[in-house]
Amino acid sequence: MEQLSKAIGPISRLAVCTDACKGLEGAVKDVFPYAEQRECFRHLMENMKKYYTGEVYGKNMWPAARAYSPHRFKYFFYKVLAASPGVSVCLQKH
Repeated sequence: MEQLSKAIGPISRLAVCTDACKGLEGAVKDVFPYAEQRECFRHLMENMKKYYTGEVYGKNMWPAARAYSPHRFKYFFYKVLAASPGVSVCLQKH
C-alpha cells in the first residue's frame, strides 16, 4: 500500500475494493485512512451463495451492482429482497 501511495500521490477521493482480506483491509486503513473501502462484488457474491440459492440472485444481483441509477438498482435489488424475506436492508432514499 505504501508503494501504491507513492505511485499515485495524494488523492482527495479514493475508493479501494478488496477481497475482504483482513491484512489488506488494515494496510489500506493505515496508508489511506480516508479512503472508502469496499468488498469486491465477485467475492461478495461467493459469500452470499453460501446462504442463499436460486435463480433470482444470479439474474438480479449483477444487474443491481452494475446499475447506473438508484431507480434501476432498486428495480433489481427489490427482486432479491422479495426472495429473501429474512434479509433486512436499509436503502437510502434518493
